[in-house]
Amino acid sequence: MNFRSLALRVASSSTVAAFVWAGACNGGDDSTFQGAPPEGGTGNDTGGGSSSGAGACTVDAGPPSAADFAGQPDCATKTCTLAGTLGGQPVMKTYTRNDNVFSLSCGRSTGSFDAHFGTNGSVHADLLCPLTVGQSAAASTITVTMPMEGPMPGVAVTSSSFERFEEVSTTEVRFLVRCMTMGLGGPPVDGTLYGCCAQ
Repeated sequence: MNFRSLALRVASSSTVAAFVWAGACNGGDDSTFQGAPPEGGTGNDTGGGSSSGAGACTVDAGPPSAADFAGQPDCATKTCTLAGTLGGQPVMKTYTRNDNVFSLSCGRSTGSFDAHFGTNGSVHADLLCPLTVGQSAAASTITVTMPMEGPMPGVAVTSSSFERFEEVSTTEVRFLVRCMTMGLGGPPVDGTLYGCCAQ
């Protein structure tokens, strides 16, 4: 499986959202990962979770693992790539990074990451440190502002439940955003975003 083969199906349902493999917010939809789960995944991690913003997030993603970023390629220099779904719309786009904002810092227990990409697009992560290069780690909050190139231009989504962050190297990171809301604590937004950025 490669980055481009990631696909999520969102089917309308009146039942509580059930999550298969990675996780999604409920918002009245069932979200299912199409295809085999990545290496280390069971394909059947469901329920349990916590609440995020105005909507209940029913995912229990378990601890960070290699499966979080299985199948994701490296980002090219001075780009960021987003894939997955956002508000029912498919996302699969690589954006050029037009400025020098690419900042990763980690203290004894907390840190942050910031990068700009496309036209007015950005990602900000509040991190739990220390990070180990090549290993998935929990983050406390990740906010993605969609570039004007779309989809959903200018929309800012935030996750504070079950997001993941990986320092691939000193010049590249990956992130996984699920249980999203419009801004911090706003209404829920269906979908899961996978991303990477390179300096």
